[in-house]
Amino acid sequence: MKNVMTHLLIPSLFTIGTLGASTCVFASEQENFAVQDMQITLIEAVKIAEQSTGGKTVSAQFEGDDPRAVYEIEIVNKPLAWDIKIDANTGKILQQKQD
Repeated sequence: MKNVMTHLLIPSLFTIGTLGASTCVFASEQENFAVQDMQITLIEAVKIAEQSTGGKTVSAQFEGDDPRAVYEIEIVNKPLAWDIKIDANTGKILQQKQD
C-alpha cells in the first residue's frame, strides 16, 4: 500500500511543479516585452520622483503587466509619504498620491 501511494504522489507533485514553473515563465516573458520598450531606467525614474517630492526613495519597482510599463516608487519626506507612478517610456509622472 505504501508503495502504491508513492507511485501516485510523485507524478502528482511533478505535474504541480511543472504547472507552477510555466506560470512563472509566462509572467516574466510578458514583462520582458515591456522592458525591451523602456526608455527610462529605474534610476532615472527614482530621480524624477525624488525631485518632484524632495524626499527619499524607500521602494521602487517595475510593473510591466499593466497596459503600460510603469515604475511604482514610494517616497518619504517625514512626516509625508508618496506613492508615485512614472511612465517607463516617457518619464512622465502618471500618478502622485500622498499617503
